[in-house]
Amino acid sequence: MKHLTIITFVVALLYLPARHIEFSWYDDGYAYYSAATILADLKSANLAHLWEFLREYNVRFRPVYWFWQTSNYVLSGYNPPLHYFWHFVLILTVGFLLYQASRSVFAVILLLLSPVNTANWYRLGPQEPLIAVLILTSFLVWQKYKNNSCRTISLSKT
Repeated sequence: MKHLTIITFVVALLYLPARHIEFSWYDDGYAYYSAATILADLKSANLAHLWEFLREYNVRFRPVYWFWQTSNYVLSGYNPPLHYFWHFVLILTVGFLLYQASRSVFAVILLLLSPVNTANWYRLGPQEPLIAVLILTSFLVWQKYKNNSCRTISLSKT
């Protein structure tokens, strides 16, 4: 329990500057605009446009990412500190999952403070925190399955 408290404290300290950040057009503005577009397409049942938008014009397909961004938009509206709060809840989730997988506070702190990850703290557009949640969750499910002695299912009658 004390390790989770330490992780929460570190993430809370990282969040403090985000309370004063306004949206930037490059990532945040586009995510805000995109979420509004998705909601408008859903409300008007314009599924063809929604499908094209989610496919990002045949470049990439990220429905989970856009679901996260749209949920954040619905919960936060045009309130940058609240958007960043939910973003840091996602980062805190990454910290908790990594701790669950590694049992090392050092590994979590190293990830949170690594130069590769610092670019994700104060921008809402990057998808790396969401990807980390999905990968770590998949790993933990696999680990639990692997360690479970009753993991095989027999379809034949014996």
